[in-house]
Amino acid sequence: MKSLLTYGIMLGLLFCCSSCSSSTDSSSQPSRIAYTMQVNSLGNEITDNSDALYVTSVRLVLETFELGLDNGPTVVVNPSEIEARVDDTEEGNSVQLFSNTVAGGTYRSTSFGVGLADDISVENPEYSILVTGTYGGTEFTFGTDIVFRRDFNFTGALFIPNQDFAVDVTITTDIEDWFTDREGAVLDPMASENRSLIETNIETSFDIEITGSSTE
Repeated sequence: MKSLLTYGIMLGLLFCCSSCSSSTDSSSQPSRIAYTMQVNSLGNEITDNSDALYVTSVRLVLETFELGLDNGPTVVVNPSEIEARVDDTEEGNSVQLFSNTVAGGTYRSTSFGVGLADDISVENPEYSILVTGTYGGTEFTFGTDIVFRRDFNFTGALFIPNQDFAVDVTITTDIEDWFTDREGAVLDPMASENRSLIETNIETSFDIEITGSSTE
């Protein structure tokens, strides 16, 4: 009888442990990664003591977001085109682009593209980037069809576990960098001779900020 009782207790403990393990596993969630677009200096006065420039809204078409595995291939975390529309009424001048699950691993880089809208409907699809504002009190719209990719290496390896972890990637840029030259002079966005420099400024102005935390 004692052997049967001991056997029954052991089965009960195994059942309880199995139930606890199953419950714990079911509460775990796949790790996720979210990308946010932040445009600084929106609505701020940009001036060199002559005509002042104010930018009130920016629209970008972003595409093909990837993570680079350490000593491995790149992983596409979002293949879609995304319209990022940020204006000076947005809190923090930022908008979340997407949030997706991400496979666990050690990553070394991230990249994204700026391009023309082929698969989504946007206003003025001939432009990859569209800017509105005022310069010297005159309203302007600056549109460009530049297409490029930006790749950013992390300062250290980014380890993402398979479950219960959240990574936030903030893509940052500053409007003041777009519309000023190396001496700090404001570039008239309506002057055709400034277009090439403004486009170069835009392409080189992006940066990223990354944070990660457990969601358990």
